[in-house]
This record gives sequence, C-alpha cells and structure tokens, in this order.
Amino acid sequence: MAGKKLGQISSILDFIAWITQSDFLRFQELEPIVGDPPMNYPEAVDALGIRGQSVYTALFHNFDWLEFTCKICAHSVKNVLEDAITHQRVAHFGHYPYRCLTTQTQWYVPFLFLTGPYEDHIPMQWAALRKPSGAGGTPTRDWALDQDGNDLP
Repeated sequence: MAGKKLGQISSILDFIAWITQSDFLRFQELEPIVGDPPMNYPEAVDALGIRGQSVYTALFHNFDWLEFTCKICAHSVKNVLEDAITHQRVAHFGHYPYRCLTTQTQWYVPFLFLTGPYEDHIPMQWAALRKPSGAGGTPTRDWALDQDGNDLP
C-alpha cells in the first residue's frame, strides 16, 4: 500500500513540475483538456483527471461530484467543478487564462480564495472596463463595476 501511495505522490509531483514548465502557463493560455489529442502531459493525468475537462482535475479528489478537494492544500469546493479548476489555476499556479482585451490595456480577472468562515466566497477585485458600442466595437464610455456588480458613475 505504501508503494502505491508513493507512486501517486510521485505522479502528482511530476505533473506539478510539468505545469510549472508549460507554455500554456507561461503565455497565460487555457490549459489542455484530459483526453484531447495530441497531448504531451504526463501519462498519469489520463488516470487521475476527468476526461473532457481541464488537466487541473488531476489535482483534486472527486468522489461524488458534490465536493472537490485539492490534493495540494485540502481546500474543498462544493458542487462547482469550474470553481475547483479555478482554485488550481489561481491558488497554486498563478494562471489567469481569461484575459480581457481592450483598445488601451489588458488585464486578467483576479480571484481571491479565502479561508476560514468565508471559504465558500470568491470575491472579485473591483474592475474598470471599457464598454463597447454596438456593431463597430469601439468604446463609447468607460464604466466600472463595484464589488456587487453595480455600475459606478
């Protein structure tokens, strides 16, 4: 039993090393999907990850699709697979593949994972955005959202 556990730990460490050296992380692009060819991720990902989902799914326990527990830090996410994947991206790898492009700047959507009594909340940083006009796509005015998602003047 101890040999099997050490093999699993070794596979996870190899996978983590692969992520930290990957081009998708370096260029802040979306990560590969388990089972999509051609893939160059470590072989254990096919056994540990969820087919058709992010390779990050290999880094959490999923026993019933109701709770996802991180294999690195034991953080638990209930009911939402994408939140569990986002935990891996952001909390452990600084991976922000969803970038917003505007005519003036680029920025990434940051997430903050809290511990303690607020662990189920993922507050987003206040964001200043450029609102596009109709067909032309040129910005009509700057607008900002407060932390509750309301327009600011």
